[in-house]
Amino acid sequence: MRKIADKETEKKDKNAPVQFRSGQVSVSVFQNERTVTRNKKEIDVIMYSIQVQKSYKDDKGKWQNTNSFNVDEIHALQTHLQQAFEYCLEARKKLNKEKYGDEAESNEDE
Repeated sequence: MRKIADKETEKKDKNAPVQFRSGQVSVSVFQNERTVTRNKKEIDVIMYSIQVQKSYKDDKGKWQNTNSFNVDEIHALQTHLQQAFEYCLEARKKLNKEKYGDEAESNEDE
């Protein structure tokens, strides 16, 4: 059961990204709810976006972010992108099952 007092906290946590990180390389998955028009009907959909970045300290010791990677970081980036992709697929599958029940699983195999 949800507590009404926790509703705002739940909303903030829901918007927090899921992160996959090793060293300075991180991949974040953001979930956004949107209303889109399809076949002249408005429907609510969940969209996922992925952000990649590397953290580093500049000459003054201040933390900065970049989306440039050196060759030694590509394997970590590739691994985390795969993890993010799998997370999105599982999250979509879970949402579809909640929305459509067992029917969603049988449709995914087609």
